[in-house]
Amino acid sequence: MSDVVPGNVIISDGPELWGREGARLVVRLIQSRIDQSGRCSLVLAGGSTPRRLYEELAALDLPWARVVFYFGDERMVPPDHNQSNYGMALESLLKPLGIPDSHVIRIRGESPHEVAADDYDLLFPEKPDLLLLGMGADGHTASLFPGHQGLAETRRRIIAVETDAEPARRVSITPRIVKQAEEVVMLATGEAKAEPVALALRAEGEIESVPARLARHGTWILDPAAASRLKDD
Repeated sequence: MSDVVPGNVIISDGPELWGREGARLVVRLIQSRIDQSGRCSLVLAGGSTPRRLYEELAALDLPWARVVFYFGDERMVPPDHNQSNYGMALESLLKPLGIPDSHVIRIRGESPHEVAADDYDLLFPEKPDLLLLGMGADGHTASLFPGHQGLAETRRRIIAVETDAEPARRVSITPRIVKQAEEVVMLATGEAKAEPVALALRAEGEIESVPARLARHGTWILDPAAASRLKDD
């Protein structure tokens, strides 16, 4: 069990409500940034978890024309590949909303590895308004995996990474972006995430072993299964 449950953890009333409740929170955060500055830079999470939230987001009313979409990481695959983070977001969120290509700044997974990372670094905002992150059962977030050298990167914002996961070659944000984003939201569902969620939210722990701890200061949106190892002090 975790020894701490910070006040910025939101647990949905049930697994089937996680996407709906999470989407409503994300919309409020986006609207707040638009109210303050007239626009919002939204960094999307990849993987399978966010799909449900994106489908719910696509049904909600918002001045989407004022939102510019970015990505926290990408696999080095073409955009129509079934493992493309862009492809998943396009199908579940961007296309249903009718977002124009000019408002979607994607990582070019079909480009040479280092070139894709360098090119994206030039396009990525210095301080994103809202950063959405997911986490894996091993505690990784974006494409920052336990023990990866990218966790120690302090200068660059976007890096090319080699991982033990498939596809091995990826492009990812660095810890610098997680620290600089105005708002950070971590998304996690399922019993397989319960232990890494608990470890990430503990008062003490190492980022090197649980990279998701980078987002401990953000808002965590969990379903009951992912929150099952947490307890109140």
